[in-house]
Amino acid sequence: REEQMVSEQKSVKVALFQKGRKTLLAGLKDGSLERVVGEMEKQKAMIAAELNGFEKMDLSPADFIEAFRTNEKLMSKISLSTGLGLSDLKSLEDADLGRWFKDMDTDGSGTLSFDEFVEGIMKVREEQMVS
Repeated sequence: REEQMVSEQKSVKVALFQKGRKTLLAGLKDGSLERVVGEMEKQKAMIAAELNGFEKMDLSPADFIEAFRTNEKLMSKISLSTGLGLSDLKSLEDADLGRWFKDMDTDGSGTLSFDEFVEGIMKVREEQMVS
């Protein structure tokens, strides 16, 4: 019975992979993938513009949390960029901010660059749109 479940799970994964591959190839052929990537680049540029003034960002986890707690301008820009209310952002615990930092630090350097921050904000915005 367990072997059957494992086999069914593999079949589902293979089917999903094949569907994703077909969708990707179709997107490459009809140009829709290029349009989606272009739209994502526009969104990234818009968020970067909203965060104007923070381009030299290179924050450690403690610096990120401190800036998040003390820099009203940054908080306002994060609120605008993510669609999260200021009160919701201010209610985040340090542990939540630490996890947020870790998720955004995609290169694992232990610091958060402006590009990583913008990418992280894009992800938060997408999650907000889905929920």
